[in-house]
Amino acid sequence: EPHLGTLLELFLAGRGCAVTLARDGAEALRRVREALAAGAGYDVAVVDMQMPGLDGLGVLRAARRLPLAPEVILATGNATLEVAQQALRHGAYDAVAKPYRMVEVDLLVRRATAHRALRRAVAAVQVAQ
Repeated sequence: EPHLGTLLELFLAGRGCAVTLARDGAEALRRVREALAAGAGYDVAVVDMQMPGLDGLGVLRAARRLPLAPEVILATGNATLEVAQQALRHGAYDAVAKPYRMVEVDLLVRRATAHRALRRAVAAVQVAQ
């Protein structure tokens, strides 16, 4: 949903987040890989379950196999317990039902960012030991 992506981009950017918008799953995954190859990365990816080509679960599965994978929040218009459980089984940080409130996504992004920072700190301590 291009308009919803643009609204979310503007909202999160206004809250101080650096945002990159991708219009489909393949583009999202490509951008994550390119950022990692450049020595950067993304902390969090908010991914729609239904996208052209590669769907949200496909992006999630592929991203989780990458080093320093971002936390993934899946957004779905088919909010059922089964969808949420499937997302979590595949390693999603959380799932959010559409239509969602922007402040809800902002809170999830901030929590996921903190969670990723904690995971990285633990990994650094384990490497140091």
